[in-house]
Amino acid sequence: MKHLKKLSFFILVLVLAACQAPSKKQEMTEAPKMEKLSVVTSFYPVYYMTQAIAGEHANVSMLIEGAVEPHDFEPSAKDIALIDKAKVFVYSSNNMETWVKSVQDGLGKESKVAFIESGKDVSFIKGKGHHHDHDGDHKDDHDEDEDVLDPHIWLDPETAKAQVKTIAEGLIAADAAHKADYEKNRDMLLEKLDVLAKKYDAAFKNATNKAFVTQHAAFGYIAHRYDLEQEAISGLQAKEPTAQDIAEVVEEMKEHKLTTIYVDPGSSQATANAVAKETGASIETLYTMESKVEGKDFLQILEENLVSLQKSIK
Repeated sequence: MKHLKKLSFFILVLVLAACQAPSKKQEMTEAPKMEKLSVVTSFYPVYYMTQAIAGEHANVSMLIEGAVEPHDFEPSAKDIALIDKAKVFVYSSNNMETWVKSVQDGLGKESKVAFIESGKDVSFIKGKGHHHDHDGDHKDDHDEDEDVLDPHIWLDPETAKAQVKTIAEGLIAADAAHKADYEKNRDMLLEKLDVLAKKYDAAFKNATNKAFVTQHAAFGYIAHRYDLEQEAISGLQAKEPTAQDIAEVVEEMKEHKLTTIYVDPGSSQATANAVAKETGASIETLYTMESKVEGKDFLQILEENLVSLQKSIK
């Protein structure tokens, strides 16, 4: 009887093992799981575009977090190590992330990281700080901005579309197996940006009140496209304005009856508040997206910026 019990037990074990073990046919037909593409991005707008295009096929991370502005960012050894471990690094432009070239040079020719400069096909414009013209006396106050290319290309839906196309090209080059999905996701994002661009066109093309005042001269591409007049308190490079700069902005606002000052909530509002007190202007939000805005995505912010600008540009 004991022998029969042992025999039954061994038969049961063999049956269970046969059920659990994959057949040779199964082993041959099951495709191996592909490892996701490892992608590091610089800051939020680039992260958003890259994630939207990559979809489920990549692990996308963002290097610059918190309140740190890309203008001031300096990569640590840990940051450089993260880039070196990635398959792809995506950034906005050499005009914005000025530190990228030194990182790339430091990694050397043996590095296998693909660097994607998303703004490489954008026609950059030269930046301007204030621009005053009183009684025919034309004067540019921030001479240092005149020779600097404006890096804020993501804030205009049209130039953002060029970034999207370049990012897609780079992801396809790094991961051709998912080319069709990358192209599909790219086209979906381009369509959404097209819708936004048409809204900007409708709002600004025939505007007669063209002037607006910002704390930081980050909206040059929109101003350039629609022939608007951006009056910036602190200029393109967001340097601390002088007393003369502030006095001239106050004078300009009073002369042209400008009643709104636009400020990014992530930056200091002290100077804007001082100018507002002097002129009786209100403070309104205009996002630069140089840091991530919690609870809002890239496209939502572009739309909110449009609505906000319409309070001045009509």
